[in-house]
Amino acid sequence: MKLFKLSLMNLKQNIKNYGMYIFSMILSIVVFYNFETLVFSNQFKQLENLEVASSIAGVSAVVLSLFHIQVDSL
Repeated sequence: MKLFKLSLMNLKQNIKNYGMYIFSMILSIVVFYNFETLVFSNQFKQLENLEVASSIAGVSAVVLSLFHIQVDSL
């Protein structure tokens, strides 16, 4: 019972840290999903400079995924 009480006390003391971590993780996943759906949308494919816009969106998705991996490792 002491271990459960200790973990519960730790959770209560660090709830703000856990909340910010979960919020940032969810936000980065949402932004990554938006970039990925943008790349495969029909309106995006009809752009004149498709190669440039597609590469920019791809690079943004890679940077965001690297940021997400870095946040996960903390």
